[in-house]
Amino acid sequence: MGVDKLRGNIYTALMKALRKLEDKRDALLEELGEVGPFMEGSVGRNGWHCRNPRCRCQRGELHRATILTWKEKQRTVSRHVPKALEAEVRQWTAEMRRVRSLIKQIAAVQREIFYRLRER
Repeated sequence: MGVDKLRGNIYTALMKALRKLEDKRDALLEELGEVGPFMEGSVGRNGWHCRNPRCRCQRGELHRATILTWKEKQRTVSRHVPKALEAEVRQWTAEMRRVRSLIKQIAAVQREIFYRLRER
């Protein structure tokens, strides 16, 4: 096999690998386009004691609330989440995690494409 033939085979293999990476990137970009509403933060449960000496919380049964926590200007901010919104807020924060994951995956594939294009 001649050198030109070998170069041609290597180039063809490189182009196939590149096309496969581009297809993967395009699929991830398409999935990113299907993302629903999203919001930064994490949802958690909080418990506390009130100051009423006759309250049940003084016997160990804490008051409970759902809170949304996020960072704003390098400070932690927390807000109460009404029960009626809890499921929806949890979905929004889950979508944000999905967005971050997709962006990381797209960036990794794009970086690999960059490396392959540099080798040509």
